[in-house]
Amino acid sequence: MAQAQPQQANEKAYAILGISPLASNEELQTRYKSLMKGFHPDMALSDEAKKEFQRRAAEINEAWSLVKQE
Repeated sequence: MAQAQPQQANEKAYAILGISPLASNEELQTRYKSLMKGFHPDMALSDEAKKEFQRRAAEINEAWSLVKQE
């Protein structure tokens, strides 16, 4: 399977984070922290939910690593 082009990967990352590619670094960081807080595995009420939260947290972290602006 072919890997996604960098631009497509970034577009998907912004979609995962639910924020515009035109967002400022501060807006990106705020959104990332908000999502990570909401999907923290310790907040899950069941083992099934914990697995889903872990999956989403990993997805959010990966998206963040693609779009963060230092």
